[in-house]
Amino acid sequence: MRRSENNIELINKRKTKLLTDLKKVRDRLGELNHDLRKPGSFSAREYEKLLDEYNALQIKSRNIEDSLYDEFRMYGRQIENQLKAIT
Repeated sequence: MRRSENNIELINKRKTKLLTDLKKVRDRLGELNHDLRKPGSFSAREYEKLLDEYNALQIKSRNIEDSLYDEFRMYGRQIENQLKAIT
């Protein structure tokens, strides 16, 4: 019995970690999206650096979403509802 409780606890920790990571990534994506829309705010080099970070975070976000689906069968609306609960 104790073993299954530990497994459930580990599973819940994993799901919480993935959701927390996804929230952080999405928050940063929102910040970058806002910053990238400001015309003339950056040099070309700074703009490219921010765009690279944005693209990397897009990939990371997708990978986390894929993990949530693969491990917990969570997708779309389920993920969104869980993210709202994290705030």
